[in-house]
Formats: sequence, structure tokens, C-alpha cells
Amino acid sequence: MKSGGKIDVLLGLDHSHLIAVLESRVGGDDEPFASRTRLGWIVRGLLGGDIGPMTARSYHLTATSREEGPVVQDSLDAEFRAFCETENFGTEFRGEGLSKSEQKAEKIVNEGLWKLEDPKLKEDYRKAIKKYIDEGYASLVEDENLYSNDQFYLLHHGVYKKVYGKKERKLRVVFDGASRWKRKSLNDGMQPGPKLQNDLAKVLIRFQQGEIAFSADITAMYSRIRLKPSDARFHRFLWQEPGSEKILTYQMDRLPFGLNCSPFIALKTVQRAAADAKTGKKDCIEAVENNILASDEAEKLLGIFYEPSTDDLTFRVTGADEVEWTRAGLLSKVAAVYDPLAPLIVKAKIKLRELGIKGLNWKDVVTGEDKTWWQRWFSTLKQLNSIRMPRNLQPNKRNIKSSQLLTFCDASEEAVAAAVYLNTSYEDGSSSCRLVMAKTKLAPRKTISIPKLELNAALLGARLSRYVEEALNLPGLTRLFWTDSSTTRNWLRAVAAHYTPFVSHRIGEIQSVTNPSEWRFVSGKQNIADVATRSLLVDEEPIPPGWLEGPDFLKQPVDLWPKDLPWMAVSAERRATHSQHLTKTRFEHDWSKLKIDSSNLSSCLKMEGPYQELVRRCQEEEFNEDIQQLRRNRPLSRTSRLQQLSRFLDSDGILRLGGRIRRARLPYDILHPPILPGKHVLAEAIIIAIHNEEHHVGTDFLHSKARQHF
Repeated sequence: MKSGGKIDVLLGLDHSHLIAVLESRVGGDDEPFASRTRLGWIVRGLLGGDIGPMTARSYHLTATSREEGPVVQDSLDAEFRAFCETENFGTEFRGEGLSKSEQKAEKIVNEGLWKLEDPKLKEDYRKAIKKYIDEGYASLVEDENLYSNDQFYLLHHGVYKKVYGKKERKLRVVFDGASRWKRKSLNDGMQPGPKLQNDLAKVLIRFQQGEIAFSADITAMYSRIRLKPSDARFHRFLWQEPGSEKILTYQMDRLPFGLNCSPFIALKTVQRAAADAKTGKKDCIEAVENNILASDEAEKLLGIFYEPSTDDLTFRVTGADEVEWTRAGLLSKVAAVYDPLAPLIVKAKIKLRELGIKGLNWKDVVTGEDKTWWQRWFSTLKQLNSIRMPRNLQPNKRNIKSSQLLTFCDASEEAVAAAVYLNTSYEDGSSSCRLVMAKTKLAPRKTISIPKLELNAALLGARLSRYVEEALNLPGLTRLFWTDSSTTRNWLRAVAAHYTPFVSHRIGEIQSVTNPSEWRFVSGKQNIADVATRSLLVDEEPIPPGWLEGPDFLKQPVDLWPKDLPWMAVSAERRATHSQHLTKTRFEHDWSKLKIDSSNLSSCLKMEGPYQELVRRCQEEEFNEDIQQLRRNRPLSRTSRLQQLSRFLDSDGILRLGGRIRRARLPYDILHPPILPGKHVLAEAIIIAIHNEEHHVGTDFLHSKARQHF
């Protein structure tokens, strides 16, 4: 067998005597040793203290016998060819000579260097790497430390990010911890850790609390965390200095971007630093734990911008005139707008699905009436640039009398929606109401009754209200929920178990997170959530009147708000009730008295005497329905445990295994063993008896012994 060739022979353990060591030659430290076997000499071991890059060398030493014969002749021919080939002296044919992983590495380097032909990218990339080196984030690996198994090389690439308030973009070097070598990546050996990143929506909600808004930034957050030298060896990368042909090896000595564990380590480090300084700084600890974000732009969250000079939240719509008129292009624009604008976004969601229903693929061009509709929608979207929302949800906090979360839910055949408002009453009798968060979902394509859709909307509202309540964390906060469906309102006051599964499950969840007394009925005209359930573009206002402040009746005293409906039993979707009379046709056997040991094990395995009846009773208890179907010559249920088996009832009513093995010339009981349920008392007693009889043998032998009989 030639070194590096294909495998010709695999030796199993049944031929291990062929490689038994008959004689050995042992060298010094860090030298290989040789073992003589019946197949010849085998040399194995290290060449020097450090074998350099991860390579493997295999040599097979052969000797020929002096006896003549065909085998010896073939061996001599092979040796002669090998001798002649050594005379080529470099004139032999040369292929690529690279493994797949080496070819991939060469391709990555070549493509990466080609990208750096962009002058701007090239300059920014070199500046970023130079900063890493100058700031001590990365260090050069000396030649004597290059060849070791305890290292890993990472791919890297540049990613531009926008810097708020500046025209120039900043390039960040990202290391690809997911890139694989020999089917393994660095991320495979990392634990990503639990999610410590706060929900962006919750941070935005809490940002709207308090009289004064402030933010802070940790410059080069990841680079403030130092790696252990033993860990840094696994974060190496290649780099070529300008004007040099030598490719250098560097390693990151600080936490890099691109690893699956980096976000967790960075946030956990900040939390630990805050915890170490917690004495007398409770507010600081809470701010770090609840409001920190691993974000590059503190002034922009979820597509909403903060204007410090006026303390307002604003929108900045750009690129509305630069649209790729395909489903994919439209989706990219829609996804860039935050969901508090539910009335506008839900219309786009509905139309995007309609394009798919019409058969358009993601790259197909949108034309005709569909394009006209989308042009109107983008024209409306641009109006968002003129909208400003006060940041502070509850101004004049010292005079607050009470706070209340009001959630409106509605549904149509196109979508379901929920909107949550914070209503604040003050000591002077005034009040204010502000939209906190809204969510929409498209209605299922499958036809569902309107009451069921309204119930889905109620469930969406219950979940959303709980989410907002957790984010606000206001003391003494009360809740009210509004629906314009009388059926849904009465369902929520009923017992969930009385209705069909679809309705029952949703009633149960809603009742687990809300109280039926918190729900109210409101007419469709007064339900503000209605505007977020339809695709019709009525006017060019991106946000309908009242959407940000809630319906007009909230400005009135509470006793003038819409009155709730009286409770009425709802018959729709109610479970059918059945009266059943059960008749016990057979008595279950008392298995507690069953005893199988060495005295009766043989009779049990042969089903002699009373043991045939015990097997039949066991089968009737576990497979009664299947046995009845077999007696009537009917197919078994699809959920039957015997569905995959060939089974039949013999003349004694015993359920046995069938199949093509019946053609074999073997005893009947071996060809067609009785079928026993593995977890039945009888089966367990037989297994224990065999186990004791065979002196506690292994699992495989035990199973084999039992399956000779059952």
C-alpha cells in the first residue's frame, strides 16, 4: 500500500493477530519506534518534539522472499517500477496537489485580496487592522510559535456601519467564528451563554419613562475585555502589510466580533462591573441590567429616532423613491419601519401576501394596479417625516393620581390587531393617553369564522399587555381590555372546558393572564384597533386620527365610557355532550400474585398449563381493540402499535408474529412467537426470571434469550 493512497484492506479485530508485535526497535526521545508484525515492519511515533503543522506521514516497509513464484514476481515488478519512478527528478506530472480544505483556504485568501482592490475599502481595512495592533488588541505571532496543534485561524472581513450624526461610515473587522476546518469551527467549541441582551422594544418603552432622557456609550466595548494567552492562540488570523509579500500571523488578544459567545461575555462583564460597585447605587444597577444595549446607535432604536433638542421621537424615511419593484425589494422597505405604525404597516403586509397568492416569486417584477397601489403607499410613507411624538409617556409625574393600561383588540378577515395605551389621570382632574405599543398579525389563509378571529385578537392583546406591563413596571397599574365582539366577550366569562379545543385553549390562556372582570365591550366605531386590520388606503395620512392618543371617549370621565354587555351563554363552538353506559365485559386479572422463577420459568416460556391463559389475558388487556379487529378480519387502526408488524391470531386465540419466516423449516413457536407488550407485568416478570436464571448476563444476551420465545 502506497503512502497517501486509498485504503486497500481494513483489518478487523478477528485478524488482530496479524499486527501483533513480534519484535521492536525503540529510538530515543521524540523519535519513532518500529514494530515487526506478520505483515512486516510498522513505524509510528513523532519526528522531533514538535511536528509542525497538522500533517500525517505513513510508511510501509516491505521485504521480499528469495523464493520464486508469481507473488514474488509481482512484488519485484512493483519495486522496479518504484525504482524507475525515483529517476524522474522533478520531470513527473504534477496535479494541483491540494486538499479540499487547502483549496478552500487559497480561494478565500485570493477573493479577500481581490476585494481589497477597492481603494476605499483597502484603506479603511488597513486602518482598522493597524488600530488593533497599535492599541494592543492584536499582537504578532513569532515564527517559533507558529507550528502547534493548539491554535486556530479565523477568517475575517470588513463590515461598514453607519455612525449617527456623521456622513462617514466606520469599518469594523468581523472574525468568522463559524468558518469550518475539518468540519469544525471555533464556535463549535464555544458556549454561547444565555441571552443577556434586553429586548429592544422593552428598552424603547422604558426610554419613554422619566422626565429626563439620557444615554451613555462604552467605546470599543468588546476590545476592553482581554483574552487569556492560552485562549488567544485560538484567535489567530493572517495579514499582509502594505508593500510586503510576506503573510504575517497575528492573534487577537481582546474579545473579537463574530464569535457566538462575544455578546454574552461583553454584557456579563458590564453587569459584573456594575455589581461590584453596587453599594449605594441601586438605580445604576437596574439601569445596567434593564436598559443596556449592545447597539452602535443610541439615538436610533427600532427605526425611531430621538431628537434631544425637543425631547421628541421622530421618523426618518429615506429611499422611498428608490424602490426595487419586486416582492423582495418591497419587503426590505416594509421591514425597515417600526410596528407602532401598525395601521400603515399592516396594509403592506396584506398586499405582500396577496402578491404571493397571485403567483409572484420574490424576484418577479410588480406591475399594473399592484404597482400603482404600492406607489400610493410609499407616498403615504414619506409623510412620516413630518410626525413627531413626545418622548415622555407621563409628564408631570408628581401630580399623577392613577395609571391604567388600556388594550384594544380587533380582527377582520385580513388581519388581527391589538394596541396598548397608557392612560394617566392627574390630581387636577386632567388626563393624558399615549400609545405605548401595537402589534398586528395576518389572518390565516384558511377560512376561520369572525368570532374565532376576534378571539385570536383578544389573545394577542392579552399577551401584548403583559409584555408592556413588564416593561413599564409601574406601581399601582390597573388594566382594561376592549373588544367589539360580543361572542368573544361572553366566551371570556365562561368555562374554557365547555368549548371546542380551538376556543378552549385560547380562552384558557387569556384567563390565565387576565381577569374576566378586566374585559369590556366597545362598539366597532369606537374600537381604535379597527384601523389596523384593513388594507384599504383611504387617504394619505400615515397615522389615522386618534391612533397615537386613543379614541375620543377616553377624554371623558370614566363613568361616561361605553358600558359593558350583560353576560349571555354562547352556544357557538360548544362541546357536544354524550351520555355513555359502560358495561364491564371481562374481569382484569390480578397480576400481583404472579410469581415466575427457576421452578416454573421453563413452563412459562413454553406456555404450558396455566401460562397460555396468562399470555392470552395479557394480550387482551393491552391489544384488545386490535384483537377484536383481527377477529372480524378488519384492518387495524393507523395508531395501533401492531401496525408495522405481520400479526395473526392462532387457533387458541393467541396473538402471534407472522411474516415470510413461516417458510423456514423451524418449530412453530420459533417461527411465530407470541407478541407480548414490553411494559406489562407478565413481560417484566419473565425478563427478571431469565436474568436471574442466567446469572445476571448483559442486556444483549438477555434480549436474545427472551426473543427466542416471545
